Order: sequence, then structure tokens, then C-alpha cells
Amino acid sequence: MLIFCLGVFVMRSAGCVINDIVDRDIDPQVQRTKTRPLANQSISLGEAYIILFILLCVALILVLQLNVGALLWSICGLVLAVLYPFCKRFISAPQMVLGLAFSWSIPMVYTAGGFVLDKGFIYLWLSTILWIVVYDTFYALVDKADDLKI
Repeated sequence: MLIFCLGVFVMRSAGCVINDIVDRDIDPQVQRTKTRPLANQSISLGEAYIILFILLCVALILVLQLNVGALLWSICGLVLAVLYPFCKRFISAPQMVLGLAFSWSIPMVYTAGGFVLDKGFIYLWLSTILWIVVYDTFYALVDKADDLKI
């Protein structure tokens, strides 16, 4: 359980760093994001990459404590974390990708625990994805005026 709690925290942090790196030229133009460290230049791009590297190393150390199945799921989770910031530019509902990325620990927990991916798993995973999509859609509405300008 501790591995997953730490892993979710570390990967969520890594995802934020990835997002800030990708959006570093857009964030200064958005009221809500203009105070982010890369947007306001309180850290350099190089420093952001160092932070990302450290976070990903910690995540790797954590995931190596799990079984092969969970490790394989984690690779897909990393891909989603990297893709999400770009999806905001090309997909009209990037919240779907965020929903998958944020809920990716669910299949990892099931696999690491040796649980069967049954209906309960599907309901839990889909309801978590839906919850994330709904709250992130509301969250995105805050930026609508700035998004229309960009």
C-alpha cells in the first residue's frame, strides 16, 4: 500500500512537471497558470528536467518492488503522463486522457495484488475515470476566456 501511495504522489508530481515543461510558453498567458515556476521563470527549464529525472527515478525504484504485470501497466501509465499535455492541443476532450492517466494506478493495484480484473474492477476503474473527466471539465471552464485568446 505504501508503494502505491508514494508512487501516485511521485507520478502525479512528475506529471505536473511534464505538463509545465510542455506548456511553459502558454502558461504565462493564462491567469490561473502564470505563477507556475516555469511560467514565471523562478526555475529554469534545465532545473525542471532535473526535478523530472529525480521523480522518475524514484517512481522506477518504487515500481521495481512490484510484479512484472504491474510494471507493464506502469509503462502505459508513463506514456499517458507524457501524452496528456499534448492532447490538450489536439483532442477536444483531453479530460478523457487525464482520466485514464490519473486512474492508471487501479489496474496496477489489481495486478500487483493478484486480483482478477473482473466486473468490480471495471466498475471501479470506469467510475474513477468518469469522476476525473467531470471534475476536470469544470476545472477547465475556469480557463475558457484565456483559451479563446490563445
